[in-house]
Amino acid sequence: VGKSVSQFMPPDVFEQTMFAVERALESGLLQVFEYQLPEDNKQNYYEASVIRKDVNSVLAMVRDVTARKWAATERENLIDELEKKNAELEQFTYTVSHDLKSPLITIRGFLGYIREDVEKGYKERLETDMQRISDATEKMQKLLGDLLELSRVGRLVNDPEDADMNALVAETVELLHGRITQNNIQMQVSDNLPVLHVDRQRTVEVLQNLIDNAAKFMGD
Repeated sequence: VGKSVSQFMPPDVFEQTMFAVERALESGLLQVFEYQLPEDNKQNYYEASVIRKDVNSVLAMVRDVTARKWAATERENLIDELEKKNAELEQFTYTVSHDLKSPLITIRGFLGYIREDVEKGYKERLETDMQRISDATEKMQKLLGDLLELSRVGRLVNDPEDADMNALVAETVELLHGRITQNNIQMQVSDNLPVLHVDRQRTVEVLQNLIDNAAKFMGD
């Protein structure tokens, strides 16, 4: 009481307040604005409403809206997090549905080979074909396990490790054996690929998608 606004408000808030006062006196309309003030090592938020009282004075009402601001910020953060998780879930669901096709193609293809092996008595090849089907089912089991884990924790990130890319490519080619065999594709892989520090499972998925899409869209 008895002090000028400029004596207890920071310069920027003072300017904002006087602008609102002038507009209220000129227009007679309610002026509302927000400002911040530091208090106890944090920023508090206030909302000021200024209305003309008479030709020379205004009535100003101020309320603390810090809690409302905090709630709004938390809400925005929550919405952003939900959008990110939804995007991750959508991407992972697409990836799993895509990746599951490869072992299914392998299983379907080698079931035909097993029928031929049985009919012609190819016992040695029968064992190999059954092993490929077993490997394909294990891959499907791993993918389904990843999907279950995603539903529990909301995100799938494995710790990076040193991975021999020669081994990763060989594993990927084996997973795609059905597609490769079905399309009579010849694979040529360099034998001096580097060791990388990566999320091993996600890297296999990247390689699988690259090779599988190349086989799918190679044309004639």
